Amino acid sequence: MLRRSQRGQSMLEFGIVIPFFFVFIMGIAYFGAAISDYIALNNMARSCAREASIGGLSTYRQLENHYLAQNLTAGLYEWGPQAYSKGLAKIYVQPDISEATTGNHGNVVVKLHSEIDMSQENAATIFKRLLIRWAGASPKVLDLDVTYTMYSEYDLSQEKKS
Repeated sequence: MLRRSQRGQSMLEFGIVIPFFFVFIMGIAYFGAAISDYIALNNMARSCAREASIGGLSTYRQLENHYLAQNLTAGLYEWGPQAYSKGLAKIYVQPDISEATTGNHGNVVVKLHSEIDMSQENAATIFKRLLIRWAGASPKVLDLDVTYTMYSEYDLSQEKKS
Protein backbone atom coordinates (compact mmCIF):
# COMPACT_ATOMS: atom_id res chain seq x y z
CA MET A 1 0.00 0.00 0.00
CA LEU A 2 1.30 3.43 -0.97
CA ARG A 3 1.72 6.09 1.64
CA ARG A 4 0.13 9.47 1.10
CA SER A 5 3.37 11.19 -0.07
CA GLN A 6 4.07 8.39 -2.55
CA ARG A 7 0.63 8.76 -4.14
CA GLY A 8 1.28 12.45 -4.67
CA GLN A 9 4.66 11.64 -6.18
CA SER A 10 3.06 9.18 -8.61
CA MET A 11 0.48 11.76 -9.69
CA LEU A 12 3.20 14.36 -10.22
CA GLU A 13 5.30 11.94 -12.30
CA PHE A 14 2.23 11.02 -14.34
CA GLY A 15 1.48 14.71 -14.93
CA ILE A 16 5.03 15.30 -16.15
CA VAL A 17 5.17 12.23 -18.43
CA ILE A 18 1.69 12.34 -20.02
CA PRO A 19 2.26 15.44 -22.25
CA PHE A 20 5.39 13.85 -23.72
CA PHE A 21 3.48 10.64 -24.26
CA PHE A 22 0.71 12.45 -26.17
CA VAL A 23 3.24 14.38 -28.27
CA PHE A 24 4.92 11.08 -29.12
CA ILE A 25 1.60 9.45 -30.11
CA MET A 26 0.57 12.48 -32.22
CA GLY A 27 4.00 12.43 -33.90
CA ILE A 28 3.45 8.83 -34.90
CA ALA A 29 -0.01 9.69 -36.27
CA TYR A 30 1.27 12.66 -38.33
CA PHE A 31 4.23 10.68 -39.61
CA GLY A 32 1.78 7.99 -40.73
CA ALA A 33 -0.36 10.62 -42.47
CA ALA A 34 2.67 12.02 -44.31
CA ILE A 35 3.70 8.52 -45.40
CA SER A 36 0.13 7.93 -46.57
CA ASP A 37 0.25 11.06 -48.76
CA TYR A 38 3.64 9.99 -50.12
CA ILE A 39 2.27 6.56 -51.02
CA ALA A 40 -0.76 8.18 -52.71
CA LEU A 41 1.52 10.44 -54.79
CA ASN A 42 3.75 7.48 -55.65
CA ASN A 43 0.74 5.46 -56.81
CA MET A 44 -0.51 8.41 -58.88
CA ALA A 45 2.88 8.78 -60.56
CA ARG A 46 3.06 5.07 -61.36
CA SER A 47 -0.49 4.94 -62.73
CA CYS A 48 0.02 8.12 -64.75
CA ALA A 49 3.28 6.80 -66.22
CA ARG A 50 1.60 3.54 -67.16
CA GLU A 51 -1.28 5.29 -68.92
CA ALA A 52 1.10 7.74 -70.62
CA SER A 53 3.31 4.91 -71.85
CA ILE A 54 0.34 3.48 -73.74
CA GLY A 55 -1.38 6.67 -74.90
CA GLY A 56 1.35 8.80 -76.43
CA LEU A 57 1.93 12.55 -76.38
CA SER A 58 -1.66 13.49 -77.15
CA THR A 59 -2.87 12.11 -73.81
CA TYR A 60 -0.27 13.74 -71.53
CA ARG A 61 -2.24 16.93 -70.72
CA GLN A 62 -5.42 14.92 -70.07
CA LEU A 63 -3.53 12.64 -67.70
CA GLU A 64 -2.03 15.59 -65.83
CA ASN A 65 -5.49 17.08 -65.31
CA HIS A 66 -6.99 13.72 -64.35
CA TYR A 67 -4.40 12.92 -61.69
CA LEU A 68 -4.30 16.49 -60.42
CA ALA A 69 -8.03 16.21 -59.68
CA GLN A 70 -7.52 13.20 -57.37
CA ASN A 71 -7.38 13.67 -53.61
CA LEU A 72 -4.56 12.72 -51.28
CA THR A 73 -5.36 10.33 -48.47
CA ALA A 74 -4.46 12.43 -45.43
CA GLY A 75 -4.50 15.91 -46.93
CA LEU A 76 -1.36 17.14 -45.15
CA TYR A 77 0.10 18.13 -48.51
CA GLU A 78 -1.27 20.57 -51.07
CA TRP A 79 -2.78 18.86 -54.10
CA GLY A 80 -5.43 19.70 -56.64
CA PRO A 81 -6.22 22.43 -59.17
CA GLN A 82 -6.14 25.21 -56.55
CA ALA A 83 -2.70 24.16 -55.33
CA TYR A 84 -1.52 23.83 -58.93
CA SER A 85 -2.59 27.40 -59.73
CA LYS A 86 -0.65 28.65 -56.67
CA GLY A 87 2.44 26.67 -57.73
CA LEU A 88 2.30 24.37 -54.70
CA ALA A 89 1.48 21.17 -56.58
CA LYS A 90 2.91 20.18 -59.93
CA ILE A 91 2.64 17.21 -62.24
CA TYR A 92 4.64 16.85 -65.43
CA VAL A 93 4.39 14.10 -68.02
CA GLN A 94 7.12 14.29 -70.62
CA PRO A 95 8.76 12.05 -73.23
CA ASP A 96 12.41 11.11 -72.99
CA ILE A 97 13.93 10.10 -76.31
CA SER A 98 17.64 10.24 -75.79
CA GLU A 99 20.65 8.21 -76.74
CA ALA A 100 20.36 6.35 -73.46
CA THR A 101 16.98 4.87 -74.42
CA THR A 102 16.83 1.93 -76.79
CA GLY A 103 14.71 1.98 -79.94
CA ASN A 104 12.26 4.66 -81.00
CA HIS A 105 9.94 4.29 -78.06
CA GLY A 106 11.94 6.01 -75.37
CA ASN A 107 10.68 6.56 -71.85
CA VAL A 108 7.84 8.47 -70.25
CA VAL A 109 8.87 10.51 -67.22
CA VAL A 110 6.26 11.61 -64.66
CA LYS A 111 7.29 14.12 -61.99
CA LEU A 112 5.07 15.10 -59.07
CA HIS A 113 5.81 17.80 -56.52
CA SER A 114 3.79 18.81 -53.48
CA GLU A 115 4.32 21.00 -50.43
CA ILE A 116 2.86 20.87 -46.94
CA ASP A 117 -0.45 22.71 -46.68
CA MET A 118 0.62 25.73 -44.63
CA SER A 119 -2.88 27.21 -44.63
CA GLN A 120 -3.88 24.73 -41.92
CA GLU A 121 -2.48 24.98 -38.41
CA ASN A 122 -1.49 21.44 -37.52
CA ALA A 123 1.52 19.57 -36.17
CA ALA A 124 3.07 19.22 -39.63
CA THR A 125 3.12 22.99 -40.24
CA ILE A 126 4.46 23.66 -36.74
CA PHE A 127 7.18 21.05 -37.23
CA LYS A 128 8.15 22.57 -40.60
CA ARG A 129 8.38 26.05 -39.09
CA LEU A 130 10.53 24.73 -36.24
CA LEU A 131 12.87 23.00 -38.68
CA ILE A 132 13.25 26.18 -40.72
CA ARG A 133 13.72 28.60 -37.78
CA TRP A 134 15.68 26.58 -35.26
CA ALA A 135 17.50 23.99 -37.34
CA GLY A 136 18.21 26.31 -40.27
CA ALA A 137 16.62 23.89 -42.73
CA SER A 138 15.62 24.80 -46.25
CA PRO A 139 12.00 25.94 -46.76
CA LYS A 140 11.58 22.90 -49.00
CA VAL A 141 12.59 20.50 -46.22
CA LEU A 142 9.34 18.49 -46.11
CA ASP A 143 8.29 18.82 -49.76
CA LEU A 144 7.47 15.64 -51.62
CA ASP A 145 9.04 14.97 -55.02
CA VAL A 146 8.21 11.76 -56.87
CA THR A 147 9.71 10.84 -60.23
CA TYR A 148 8.60 7.77 -62.13
CA THR A 149 10.12 6.64 -65.43
CA MET A 150 8.54 3.96 -67.60
CA TYR A 151 9.35 2.52 -71.00
CA SER A 152 6.91 3.87 -73.58
CA GLU A 153 4.98 1.30 -75.57
CA TYR A 154 3.99 4.10 -77.92
CA ASP A 155 6.43 5.11 -80.69
CA LEU A 156 7.37 8.59 -79.49
CA SER A 157 9.72 9.27 -82.40
CA GLN A 158 6.75 9.36 -84.81
CA GLU A 159 5.14 12.30 -83.00
CA LYS A 160 8.44 14.07 -82.47
CA LYS A 161 9.07 14.23 -86.25
CA SER A 162 5.60 15.49 -87.15
